[in-house]
Amino acid sequence: MSSRALRQISSKSQKVPAAISDPEEEDDDDDGLLVSTPRKPFNAFAALGGGNDGEDNDDDDANSGGDEVDAGSTAPVPGSPASKSGKNKKKKKKKKKALSQVADASSSAKGGDAKMSANGHGADDGADEVERCVKEIDSILGVSATVGAASSSAATALPALDTRGLLCVDHRHLNADNEMKRIFGAKVVRTERRYGGRREGRTARKAGIVAPHDNWPKFGRSGLNMELVKHEGSYYTFAFEHNEHYQQTQILFWQSVDSMDPEAIAAVLRQHPYHVDSLLQLAEICKMNEDRRAAAELIERALFALEGGFHTLFNVATGCNRVDFKKTENRAFYLALFRHLVMVGLRGCYRTSLEFCKLLLSLDPDTDPLGVLLILDFYALRSSEYSFLIRLADEWEAHHHLSKLPNMAYSCALARFHASGASGYQGNGEGDVEVDGHMLGSAETMLITALLQFPMMLVPLLDRCGVIMDAVTGHSFFATASVMCPDPLERVCRLYIERTHSVWKEPEVLTWLEKVAMKVLKCVDGGDRRVKRFEVERKQLYQKTPRNVLRHIIVSDLPNVAAFLPPDVANESIMMFDPLPPADSYASYTRPERRTVAGASNAGLLSMFLQSLSPNFDPAAPVDESAVAAAGDAGQPRIALNADGLQAMAQLVTQAAREGHAGVANALRQLLDVLRVNGDDAEGAADGGADGAEEEEEEEVIPGFVMGDFADDDDIEFD
Repeated sequence: MSSRALRQISSKSQKVPAAISDPEEEDDDDDGLLVSTPRKPFNAFAALGGGNDGEDNDDDDANSGGDEVDAGSTAPVPGSPASKSGKNKKKKKKKKKALSQVADASSSAKGGDAKMSANGHGADDGADEVERCVKEIDSILGVSATVGAASSSAATALPALDTRGLLCVDHRHLNADNEMKRIFGAKVVRTERRYGGRREGRTARKAGIVAPHDNWPKFGRSGLNMELVKHEGSYYTFAFEHNEHYQQTQILFWQSVDSMDPEAIAAVLRQHPYHVDSLLQLAEICKMNEDRRAAAELIERALFALEGGFHTLFNVATGCNRVDFKKTENRAFYLALFRHLVMVGLRGCYRTSLEFCKLLLSLDPDTDPLGVLLILDFYALRSSEYSFLIRLADEWEAHHHLSKLPNMAYSCALARFHASGASGYQGNGEGDVEVDGHMLGSAETMLITALLQFPMMLVPLLDRCGVIMDAVTGHSFFATASVMCPDPLERVCRLYIERTHSVWKEPEVLTWLEKVAMKVLKCVDGGDRRVKRFEVERKQLYQKTPRNVLRHIIVSDLPNVAAFLPPDVANESIMMFDPLPPADSYASYTRPERRTVAGASNAGLLSMFLQSLSPNFDPAAPVDESAVAAAGDAGQPRIALNADGLQAMAQLVTQAAREGHAGVANALRQLLDVLRVNGDDAEGAADGGADGAEEEEEEEVIPGFVMGDFADDDDIEFD
C-alpha cells in the first residue's frame, strides 16, 4: 500500500468522531455522517485491490461482536442506519490503529492509544487488532494471487517468459538522433543532417520506430498489413499479410534476384518504392560497395514501410507482442530490425540499439531466432545499462540458461564490476562513487566461474586488446584451452571477442581481469573439481551450432567470424533477404516455379562466363538446341568473335558439360581449333594491296587469333 493512500485514509479518518457514547445517538447523526464522509474511501483494501465491501463488513461484525456497544443495549437491526454507521466507525478505528503501527506517525500512534483507552481497549488488544489487520491483508493478497494463478493456468499455452516489465521499450530511446543530441549536442546533429542531405520528412503519419526523410517517396498503401492472430492473457500474436498487389511485386523481386542484376532490383523499387525485401536486398548491395549511409537509409525506409502496416493493437513499448518467425512474411520485420540496430550501433548510439534489441527479443523470447542474446550484452555494457543486464541474467537463467553462453558469463561479471563502483563509474552520471563490496565480490565470483568454464576466451581476448600478460597466458590451462575447444563453442567465442573486446580495454578492467585470472590459476593448481566438470560440459553441450546462432553470424556483418562458418553452411546458397530460413517455414502463398534453363545445372562456371561476354546475355533464357547442334557439327564451322559466336561457344560448352569432364575437355579443344576471326579481307584492304604483297612474310600465328585484330602494323615502330 502506497504512502500516499495511507495519508489520504489517515486524513479522512480523523474527521470522524473518535467515540460514540450511545448507539441511539447514531440514529440522529447518521445522515450528517454519511454526507460528510463518503463510503468509498472507507475500504482500506481498495488501494491493494482487495475483496468487496460487503464481506469486510460481515467480518467486522463477527470479530468485534458487541465491544463497541453497551452491555444493556440491544444490537441494531442489520441494514439500519445505526448498524451501518457503527460498522464504518469500527473500520475507521482499525485503520487508525494499523496506520499508527505501519505508516509513520508518532502523533497518530499517540492519538490511537488515547482513543483505545477511552473505549476500554488496552495495549495488547491494539496489538492483536493490528495483527488481525495484517493477516487479513495477507490473506486477501494470497487469495488474489491464487485467483490470478488459476486464471492464468486456465488460459491455454501462455508464454513461458513474462517480458512485460523487463523488455518494455522506451519510445524516447528509439530515435538515434535523440541520443546523438545528448552525446554531441543539437547543433552538431543539425550540421550533420545538413551536410549529409538528411532531413526529417513532412509526412502526415507520426513517426514511431523511425522518422521519415523528406527525400523519400510519398507513402501510400503498399499492400503490407498486420493481422491479429490470437490473444492469450496479456500477450498478442500478430502476423504480416500480403495482398494480391504486394504478392505480384514480391514475385517480380524474386525474378530480379534470380537474374543477379542489381539494376533489376532497383527497377522494382522505382515502381514500388516501399517494397520491403527489395529495400533490404539493395541495402546489402550498398553495404558491399562501402556506401553505409545509403544502406542505413534504405533499411530505415523498410522499417517505415513495415510500421505503416502495424495493427492498431501492436504497441512496441509493452513487450507483449509476439510475431512468428516461421512465417515467411514475418521474417522481413525481424531482419529489418536487426540490421537497423547494427547500423545505429555503428553510429555510437548504443542505448538506441539496446532498445531495439529489447523490441526484437520480445517478438519471440523463447526461440530467439536471430540470436539477440549474443549481442544484447554488448549494447548494455556500452550504454552503461548494467542493472538491466544483471536483472536479465537473474530472471532468465532458469529458462534460457544464460550462464552457459560465453558472452553472458563474461559480460554479466563485467556489468557487476561496473555496478559496484570499482571502476569509478556506475552508469548514473556520478564520477565519485562508493564501492559496493558485496557487488564486487559477486562480480569476482562470476568471473572466476567464467574463466574456469570458458578458458579459451582469455588469450584471444588479450591479443585482440593488444595486452600481454605472460604470467597468465603462459600457464598451460589458458595456453592450450583453444586446442580442445569444440568448433561450435569457438564460433561463439570469436563472435564475442570480435564484437566486445573494446569494453575490456579500460585499465581498471584489465587490472581486475589479471587479478582474477591469477586466482583462477591457483584454483587450477590446487585441483579444483570444477575444472574437470566444466571440461566434460564443454564436450557434451557444444556439439552442434544452433541454426539461430549461424543466422546471427551471417547477418552480423563480421567477416572475421563468418570465415568460421561450417562448410555445409558456407557452401550453401544464402539469400540475404531471407538467410537460413527455418526447416518448418510456412507462407500464406507459394512462390511460382522458376523457369528452368536446360542444362543449367551442368553448364558450369566456364559456360556462364562465356555467355556473360555477350551483350545479349540472359541467364534465364533456354538453350538453343539448334545452335548447339550447328556449333557441334563435324565440319568445324567458323565462329566469329561477336555476340552470336560467343553465344554459340557457350552453348557448345553447355552441351559438352552434359557428357562429363571428358566432354568439356574435347569441347575446349574443338573451340581452340575452330575459332577463327574473319579479318583477312579487312587486313588486305588496310595494307593497300600491292605494298602488303611485297612485304609479305610468314609468321607463326596462334591458331584462332590474328595479331592484326589487336594492333595494326602501321602503329608499331621498328628500329
